[in-house]
Amino acid sequence: MLDVYDNERRISDANDQSTSIRSRYSRTLNPYIELTRPADIIVGLIGLIAAAFVASGTNIADHMMEVIIVSIAVVFYIAGGNSINDSVDGEVDRIAHPDRPVPCGKISSTSAFHFGLICLALALASSVISMDPLVIMIVGIACVAITAYEMILKKKGFIGNITIAALTGTSFILGGAMVHNISACSVLSATVFMITLGREIQKDIMDKDGDSADRKTLPMRIGVERSSVVARLSYVVAVIISSIPLMIGSSSILYALISIADVMLLISASGRVDTKCSERIAKYSILAVIVASILGTLHL
Repeated sequence: MLDVYDNERRISDANDQSTSIRSRYSRTLNPYIELTRPADIIVGLIGLIAAAFVASGTNIADHMMEVIIVSIAVVFYIAGGNSINDSVDGEVDRIAHPDRPVPCGKISSTSAFHFGLICLALALASSVISMDPLVIMIVGIACVAITAYEMILKKKGFIGNITIAALTGTSFILGGAMVHNISACSVLSATVFMITLGREIQKDIMDKDGDSADRKTLPMRIGVERSSVVARLSYVVAVIISSIPLMIGSSSILYALISIADVMLLISASGRVDTKCSERIAKYSILAVIVASILGTLHL
């Protein structure tokens, strides 16, 4: 019990400053808008459009209607997923994120859950408007998967890690699907999948002492050291995958900037930095991967 309390206090202290900032920010928002986490939506849209550009290049303007429709679907999808997350994690967030709508009492857990389901339904409905079977299938599977993750798979540990990594990688596949060129985003998607998998494992390592007894994470099952090896191997595999376009000559010379992301990932995989630093470096490497992928479509 004391260990749990000490961990909760550590989490609380670490979030004091950010919580204060978010609290001032949240007072200006409608609770339901706040529930969706607008910053996450913006990041999701940037990733989607970046993937569409990687798949179509400067011809992305020819697919503007598809981009708009799928972007709307992504907005509702992220809003729905975050709302269900807040509903399920209401009690946990009283410590880690006390400023969020559910733990601070602005919205009930039930209302947040229902709002999340409505948003996911709207995401699927928006995808149907595109009349693209592949887009509809991807959005539909994503909606089911995120709900299953929050309700069931999150407590399953490694399966949950794989689910989140797959959903993150699939967002780039969706960007390719909406401009009818999935293959162009396959390397980007697979690279981000492996990075995200490594990060999710490292997050579980950092949260090991505070995780509830009913959540069986990889570090709980095989230990911290072995889990750390799995995470680092994920980063190494990401480096190998990201190098494929250079090896087969399918991208412009500008894609060589992927070496920046690769160096970051190798640092994360080296074991020379602590878990928290490694996870953070990997997080920013995703941005470097996206930028390199975009530039790789430009033939000078």
